[in-house]
Amino acid sequence: MTEVYLYFFILLSIFLLLKSFKKENNHRIAYFIFGAVSFGFALNIKFFAIEFVIPILVMILFYNSFNEKLNLRFFKNKKNVVKALSLVLVFLVISSMTFVATVPRYHDDSINKILKISDESGAVGFASLPTLEKNYLFQTLATAQVTLVPYLMDSYIHDVFYEEAQEVRLETSSPPNHSTIPLSLFFFIGLIYIIRKIKTRNLMFSELVLLVWFASVFIFVFLIVDHPTLIRYYLPVMFPVMLIAAYGLGNFIKQIQSQKEKILFFTSFVIAHSSYIIFYFDHIYFSNIYDREGGYQTSSELALNEPMVYVSTITFLMISFLIYLRIKLKSPIKNNYKQSKEVNFT
Repeated sequence: MTEVYLYFFILLSIFLLLKSFKKENNHRIAYFIFGAVSFGFALNIKFFAIEFVIPILVMILFYNSFNEKLNLRFFKNKKNVVKALSLVLVFLVISSMTFVATVPRYHDDSINKILKISDESGAVGFASLPTLEKNYLFQTLATAQVTLVPYLMDSYIHDVFYEEAQEVRLETSSPPNHSTIPLSLFFFIGLIYIIRKIKTRNLMFSELVLLVWFASVFIFVFLIVDHPTLIRYYLPVMFPVMLIAAYGLGNFIKQIQSQKEKILFFTSFVIAHSSYIIFYFDHIYFSNIYDREGGYQTSSELALNEPMVYVSTITFLMISFLIYLRIKLKSPIKNNYKQSKEVNFT
């Protein structure tokens, strides 16, 4: 499972880049260089790290305005554009040098060997390069089910999944997933907040990066993953999903005026979300469900059969709905949205 090391270096690279964006930081250059080196390590661990290139490059392009409102004047300043493009080039050069320098076999005829590795990476397991023969409708729905919607009530995806699962000898009728209803709910709420900020032309650069990160990784995954039997191929999508969900959760809590209601709501959220995690942990590590071909076939669909998960989820949804009604009756969302200061990712 090289993914543990892969995502460690990916997240380390993003963290170091964010540290380098802070103007009051005296070690900005060092953080930037080590961020690029960390990304080079990630590429060496697994070539699928390439799916993080777009969000990282967008972050670098907007490095100087990351915590500011999105404004087209940024692109009109040639000095800013040239500097941002230069930083992108420097990041790519350092990452490429790290990628080549840390593995001796790349020292001789490195370009041809890297191209060979990329070709091999495109046809491993249940992932391959995009072709016209792929069923992209199924792959899009399957990606949504695994990462966004705990249980997609769609007969098409289950029928196709079951047919393909039989070909690889899997005794299951629906795609596995490790999402939860609280996480999915606030992911979509977070998207609504971001879309509203786009409509009011109040979007921050950091919020734009979140959208680009989610969209680019989601598209990359559904294009290359052939069959949703290995959860690890979908993990990159979960990072922006969790961030957008946290963004939505923070903005929703800010609308609640009563401290007691905040505690009640947050407690129900933690209990409901944790009940899924406890179920997954128990199901994976203490149950005999491992399939040699398909890995761990567990999902929130199975989790909802457990009384603890079902009751905590229903309780959480009821509390959330009642608090939402209270907020709407006290101060309409449209007016409150314009007056309140939202939580931003900085």
